[in-house]
Amino acid sequence: QVARDRFEKAWEAKLPAAGGAHLVEILKRCKSGQIKALYVVGENPFATLPASMDVRAALERLELLVVPIAFAIGVACVPMVGMAIGAAASKDGYSIVGVGTPQMVAPYAFRKLDYDVVRDFTPIARYVVSPNVFVVVPNFPASTVKEFIEHAKSKPGQLNLATAGPGSASHLAGVYFNALAGVNAVTVHYKGGSAATISIVSGESQYLITPMPAVYGQIRAGRLKAIATGGERRAAQLPQVPTVEESGIASYRSVGWSGLLMPKGVPPDIPKLIAARLAEVIATNNVREPIINAGGEPALLAGDDFARFIQDELKRFGAAAKAAGLKPE
Repeated sequence: QVARDRFEKAWEAKLPAAGGAHLVEILKRCKSGQIKALYVVGENPFATLPASMDVRAALERLELLVVPIAFAIGVACVPMVGMAIGAAASKDGYSIVGVGTPQMVAPYAFRKLDYDVVRDFTPIARYVVSPNVFVVVPNFPASTVKEFIEHAKSKPGQLNLATAGPGSASHLAGVYFNALAGVNAVTVHYKGGSAATISIVSGESQYLITPMPAVYGQIRAGRLKAIATGGERRAAQLPQVPTVEESGIASYRSVGWSGLLMPKGVPPDIPKLIAARLAEVIATNNVREPIINAGGEPALLAGDDFARFIQDELKRFGAAAKAAGLKPE
């Protein structure tokens, strides 16, 4: 309801709603009856796309699914609240839930969740992956992971690790790195990825490990320096930047991704149809190129394969949380 109220107000004010371009127009079409309202709750499924991209075009392609639909993305909600709403939604095929790395961290960061990502949902597809990237300011006295660790160990407890908030992907990525590297730093939680990034640029905090789309623009503009990426291979967008594994932390892996789920119990043909349409959408240049330019990689994984991927991710993040000493709050 909070998210719906926020978007209603944005529509009335004729202002762009936060979280993606053209959502105001989508809601306008809902109001006029051209589209039946279908609410996407939880993680913003288009969070990895740059604001300049024509999200409306992608959504209009997705309207070819079963019935015309609109996405009301719950940017005003904590993703875990949206997930609970999605788990309790009708099983008629009109509700889609965005899912990503934060939902893999959540079981190890929060004492109580009103949903289970495996039990309560039917996987549709993962559609984008993005390695996390380790960033500092350009004049930071370290340009490699080895140099960073040496610098951090010379100043125990004096560096600030920025995160997008408790239980966020950047939170676990950062504390996991600290645990493996033996770094003693202060973890500072901000209200979202943008605030965490600004804290690095301003010098309030000193380092951040976050999904590449959140900082790629700042890296390209020269306001941030990437010293490593978290994938198993170097990122195509930053071929000169080594992975953390290459840099000496052999067991470190930190990759973000986004996908779509439906409430458990929907007719099985609907998720399959959506996955097929999603494959068509991410193959188009007007969707694929902005994802790549933002630091992501289109990577479809549907159905049972996506279900197994989620199970593997939960195990991986569980091991990372244990190694980092992350305690549920």
